[in-house]
Amino acid sequence: MIKRNLLVMGLAIMLSACGFQLRGTGTNELSIKEMDVSARNAYGQTVVQLRQVLERSGVNVHAGAPYRLVLTDEQENQRAASYGGGSRTAEDELTT
Repeated sequence: MIKRNLLVMGLAIMLSACGFQLRGTGTNELSIKEMDVSARNAYGQTVVQLRQVLERSGVNVHAGAPYRLVLTDEQENQRAASYGGGSRTAEDELTT
């Protein structure tokens, strides 16, 4: 009984020492509070999604912010990842 308790306590200590965290218990908050995002295509899908993710993370996205992110060479590619019956595309892979 004592050996089992010591084993459980030892495993718990080892698990916490390696940095393990349960999903959803960590913080996803960014330390940057203000940022300016610009790109060649200011209304492209990548820039719009990036702004939305930053704003949901608590970052105020506006011109004149102390930090600036510039997307210079934005490319979007699509290719077939797998094929199904009759040589039809079953899955597409999108890269940005």
